[in-house]
Amino acid sequence: MGAGGSVGTMAVEWLGWFKALSSSLSGAKSLYDRVSGKQPTLDFIVGQNGVDVIINNARGETTIIEGIDASPPLLGFTAGQKLHDVVEAVVRQRQIPAEDALAVIGAGKEARIGLMTFDPFDNTDPKTRIKVTMHWRSVTRSWFSPNRVVRREITVRDVRDLRKDFDKRRSRGQRT
Repeated sequence: MGAGGSVGTMAVEWLGWFKALSSSLSGAKSLYDRVSGKQPTLDFIVGQNGVDVIINNARGETTIIEGIDASPPLLGFTAGQKLHDVVEAVVRQRQIPAEDALAVIGAGKEARIGLMTFDPFDNTDPKTRIKVTMHWRSVTRSWFSPNRVVRREITVRDVRDLRKDFDKRRSRGQRT
């Protein structure tokens, strides 16, 4: 019984250390979040020219969006409607590093990035999940720099539904 009692006592001591460590880590994360600020958010919406990605910069400083990737590479992202913007989206989709940032978003502002689909999107199973990764950085650097990646997931069906909604809205606008 003596050996079992000492193991039980030792387990209680370790549990006490674990609770103290857990509380310390929770406090450190809270301090980290307060110092580093929030990361930008990313969502998919129906825009004026099709499906858009809307990026909201809730940070108190300018944020630079270096690029957005999709895996599998069925989607591309464009900052404008000109031929140059579309070509740049194709280059980015092929994992070729771009020279310029995709967008620069001021503090408390938002940006809309166009979403394009690439082959074989139309022949892809609607249940296929697409992992979208946005790479960003702050214009100021600090020791408490947050994770500079935002990840979202969307299905092929979701993108198709958004495109259908855009088509419905556009056809209603042409009749009125």
